Amino acid sequence: MESVFNSYFYPKSICVVGASSKPKSLGYELTKSIKQYGFTGELFLINPKSDEVLGYKCFPTIESVQDKIDLAIIMVPKTVCRRIY
Repeated sequence: MESVFNSYFYPKSICVVGASSKPKSLGYELTKSIKQYGFTGELFLINPKSDEVLGYKCFPTIESVQDKIDLAIIMVPKTVCRRIY
């Protein structure tokens, strides 16, 4: 039987909300680490101001990703969160 934690510890797809093309930013460094680690699943980057980061296509919103997302990592400034909520 598959554990409820499989998607968390062994995701087949990861979505990084707040991926950035600015080196040293958290969103950039996280994306770079996932790439360097050799993640072989789907990687969906959310950044409405960029077309791509580190060779990965960027989506303007999480709703624009049509595939299943196993794990979403939110890396946005708190000012962005305040506008959402």
